[in-house]
Amino acid sequence: MVKINSLRGKKGAIGESIMMIYRMLLVVIIAFFILGIGAFVYDYYLNVRDAEAILLARDVVNCIAPRGEVSLETMDFLEKNQNNFIEAYCNISGAGKFYINLNVGTKDRSLSLEEGESNTAWTKGIFQDEKLTAGIRKYKPGILEPSVFPIIVNGTEGKITLEVVVNPEF
Repeated sequence: MVKINSLRGKKGAIGESIMMIYRMLLVVIIAFFILGIGAFVYDYYLNVRDAEAILLARDVVNCIAPRGEVSLETMDFLEKNQNNFIEAYCNISGAGKFYINLNVGTKDRSLSLEEGESNTAWTKGIFQDEKLTAGIRKYKPGILEPSVFPIIVNGTEGKITLEVVVNPEF
């Protein structure tokens, strides 16, 4: 009689473990289903390049004209370092990622500077046409249209005109 009871217990344990396999398989299928739906619900693209262009412009203006004033020494330094004025004067690196067109001017003197990848400037014109670029909008660079900031250069009124294009990162 002892042998019969032990056989029944073993058969019951085997049957329970087989049922456990089916239960685990069911849990895995439900988990994949939930994760699959979640992937579609949470799939979105966030473009921060425009905000990055605004922040870069703010940093450049604050560097060149702290408190809204530019000295002639700063103007001379910028003129000597025309191709790397951002990196040399403001310590902002990554010229391969952006393009900056900067004009500092007063009634008497004007200074025009460019730095960065100049080939990104032409992409700005392409993305003006909504129909042409409908399929590639997520590759649109961050663009800050020419903005004017009033400044004082050695006691005379002037302005900084700044245009920034931030490359899309692939």
